Amino acid sequence: MAVERTVLSGGVRLAVHDHSGTGRPVVLLHGLAGHSGEWDATAAWMSERHRVIAVDQRGQGASERHPADVSRAAYVADVIAVIEVPYGDRAGHGSSMHGHPEPRPTEARTGHTACRNTDDGGPEPVVLVGQSLGGHTAMLVAAARPDLVRALVMVEASPGLPDAGGVAGVERWLASWPVPFPSPAAAARFFGGGAAGAGWAAGLEEREDGWWPRFDPALMVRSLTDASPRSFWREWEQVACPTLVVLAESGIIPSVDADEMRRTRPDTVMAHIPGAGHDVHLEAPGLLRAAIEDFLEAR
Repeated sequence: MAVERTVLSGGVRLAVHDHSGTGRPVVLLHGLAGHSGEWDATAAWMSERHRVIAVDQRGQGASERHPADVSRAAYVADVIAVIEVPYGDRAGHGSSMHGHPEPRPTEARTGHTACRNTDDGGPEPVVLVGQSLGGHTAMLVAAARPDLVRALVMVEASPGLPDAGGVAGVERWLASWPVPFPSPAAAARFFGGGAAGAGWAAGLEEREDGWWPRFDPALMVRSLTDASPRSFWREWEQVACPTLVVLAESGIIPSVDADEMRRTRPDTVMAHIPGAGHDVHLEAPGLLRAAIEDFLEAR
C-alpha cells in the first residue's frame, strides 16, 4: 500500500504517494484534472524494480486545492521539489491513505539538493513518466534540469501548439459534469465506463450531497491556458536524456507532432498502442507496461 507524504513546494502542499520498491527512482505524473491513483497499476509492477513515487499535482487530488500559481513554471518547480526530497531516510514520518496521522512536511526548494544519493552529493536522477499535461510537465523538467532526469516517458503528450479550441473544449467538458454524482458507479458510466471511466471516478471525493471532483474546474482551465499560447519545441530539443513517446491509436496527438518529435530528436523511441484512447495508462496498462519495460531494459 502506498504511503502518502507531504512535500512543500514554494509553500504549496503537495501529496506524494510513495509506493516504495527498490532500485532507481521513478516519478509518475498524472494529467489535467487527474490524480495519482491513475498510476496504481503501473506503480505496482514498476515497484518490483524501482522506487516509485506518484504525485498529486498542485490543485488536484490530495494536494493543495487552490494554489495561486498554476503556471507551467510552478508545475515544473513542484516536480523538482519532489525529486529533491529524500524519501529513504524518512521512515515513520509518512501516513497511509487511510486516516493515519499527517506526515511531517518537507520543504524542498528548487536548487536546494535535499537528497544525497550520488557521488557528487546531488539527488539520484529519476525516470520521469507523465501522461497528457503531466507528460508535458515531465518534458519541461527534463529540459530545465537534465541532472535530475535519466530517462523520460511521455504518454500522449507533445510539445506542439495545442488545438485552437482545446482550452474551450476542456472548459465545456468540465462544465458538463453532472455534479454531484450520486455514486462512483454513476460517475464511471458518465465517463464512458470501462477502466478509464473507473479511473476517473476514483478521483472523486464524497461529500454530504454526493461525489465531487477533487479540483476546481476554473483552476484546471487556467492551468491549461498557461500551456496553450505557444509551442514548446525549443524545450523539446533541449531534452538530452533517452526518451520514449507513447501514442494511442485513438489519442489526441496529431501525427504531424509525432513526426516532428522524431525528426528533431531522431533517437526518440516511439511506441504506438492499438485500440486505446488518450487515457492509455488506464485503458491498456499491459501494453503500456510492455513499451516502458522494453525501453528501460535497453538502457
